[in-house]
Amino acid sequence: MGASILSSCRSASLYLHSTDISSFAEGGDATYVRAFSFIALFILLIACINFMNLSTARSSLRAKEVGLRKTVGAERSQLILQFLSESTLLAFSSLGVGLVICMLALPAFNAVADTDFKILDLFAPLNIGAMVLISLLVGVAAGSYPAFVMSSVRPINVLAGRVIEGMKGVSLRRVLVTFQFAISIFLLVVTIVVFKQLDYCQNIDLGYDKEQVIVFGTPLSLRTRYQEFRNELLSSPQVINAAGSSRVPPGSLSSSLKARPEGVPEDQQRGMQTVWTDYDFIETLGLEMAAGRSFSRDFPADANEGFIINEAAAKAIGWSNEEAIGKTFGSMEIRDWSAGQWEERNGKVVGVLKDFHFESLKNEIVPTVYFIAPYMAWNYLVRVRPDDIKETIAHIEAKWLQFQPDSEFEYTFIDERFARLYESESRQGRIFAIFAALAIAIACLGLIGLASFNAERKRKEIGIRKVLGANGLQLAGLLTREFTYMVLLAFCVAAPLGWYIMSGWLGDFVYRIPLSIFIFLLAGAAALLTAWLTVGYQTVRAIGQNPIEAVRSD
Repeated sequence: MGASILSSCRSASLYLHSTDISSFAEGGDATYVRAFSFIALFILLIACINFMNLSTARSSLRAKEVGLRKTVGAERSQLILQFLSESTLLAFSSLGVGLVICMLALPAFNAVADTDFKILDLFAPLNIGAMVLISLLVGVAAGSYPAFVMSSVRPINVLAGRVIEGMKGVSLRRVLVTFQFAISIFLLVVTIVVFKQLDYCQNIDLGYDKEQVIVFGTPLSLRTRYQEFRNELLSSPQVINAAGSSRVPPGSLSSSLKARPEGVPEDQQRGMQTVWTDYDFIETLGLEMAAGRSFSRDFPADANEGFIINEAAAKAIGWSNEEAIGKTFGSMEIRDWSAGQWEERNGKVVGVLKDFHFESLKNEIVPTVYFIAPYMAWNYLVRVRPDDIKETIAHIEAKWLQFQPDSEFEYTFIDERFARLYESESRQGRIFAIFAALAIAIACLGLIGLASFNAERKRKEIGIRKVLGANGLQLAGLLTREFTYMVLLAFCVAAPLGWYIMSGWLGDFVYRIPLSIFIFLLAGAAALLTAWLTVGYQTVRAIGQNPIEAVRSD
């Protein structure tokens, strides 16, 4: 059992922290695990704050009970234990309701978070122990302040009809409500930034056409019959073009070889990313030339002596795009897989390719050189027409089986690969959005109770103001002013925090959106509008009361 636990811990550590490229499997991110844990804790704090706020705001309703208990001999410790027991019992009742909600929401959560949790996982011994402990801590934490405040009531003050002002905890309630909305605004900022960056990634001009391009791997036996296989694919009118390449976007450029450009001293030579390709790679992806020409079968020397570099490579060398054409370029060590040996390739630059995003937008466009080596093209790209895709795939599979009868045909589309590139961020954005909505909803539930209490407390003042001629707008301002100030203060707290955190997150992207002040104003306005709508019903109800009844009842 101990070995099993140790193995499980090691697996979790490998999944969250490993950067071993040999695993080929995408792991998790410990940073996001910690972030979501903190957010869950904050939402729990919001619920505890609501309980504290409503308990202390309504404390006068239980003041007589406390006073009478003290009069007949109850100790303060007994009263504290009573209030803590009530809050703890409420927490454990909430645990039961929460488990039911978890079981009902688990399929939706698995879909959003791309997980495969089972209902039985909720009832694992470790999870049950953690839930019981958390419920106990939440019950004690949420009930502690109301317990100590209400147990401090002096019987003589209660029986004389006086309630201590400090017991109402007005200042503390303001701080707690401000904290609630600061968390909500921060989560709104995070959600907006994540979705705007993902939208930017999905819609940026990549420099190539990623639509309707099928990609599949090619074994060495197929690469040696490259041209024959390509001709068979092109026999279908649905196939527009086909090409081989050692690297396929969006993917990692991890083949850095040393280059010797003309005019660059040996001690200043640098490594450049390398893509081994064929004559048709550039046309198949719809890439554009900045200068010179693409590879062509009309120029036999291109097969062994032609090089194409991208604009980033020309800039790194110190050439202009036009100046690069015809420059000697060589000392590239290339392994000839068919011969099983290394060789040097020397030639000239025949073209400069416009920069395009071969890798993720988290990576800078790096100096890259392209040359013809179809026997090293481990991937095949086929551009097809958008109509009748199924028939086209069937044609490609048939040709594959003709050349590789013992191998299963597996393929993907470049646009699907691109979508998966930011799948993790997209999933995290959806989870942040759910957290933000949940935090605001819980904060608003507490705000409804406080607005009701506030309207009740100012009932006589509202009646007098109406008698003296105050209009509805003035009375609405009276009841919402306090909450407006709290939301604005929360914005002042949340905005700098959001700016700091999201600047760090966007720092992972070389190409990213600017952190516009509009994003923060939008989050603040949404929180303020939500607060106004939340207290609106209680405000309208208080304004609509007969002022005579309000004054008379007091």
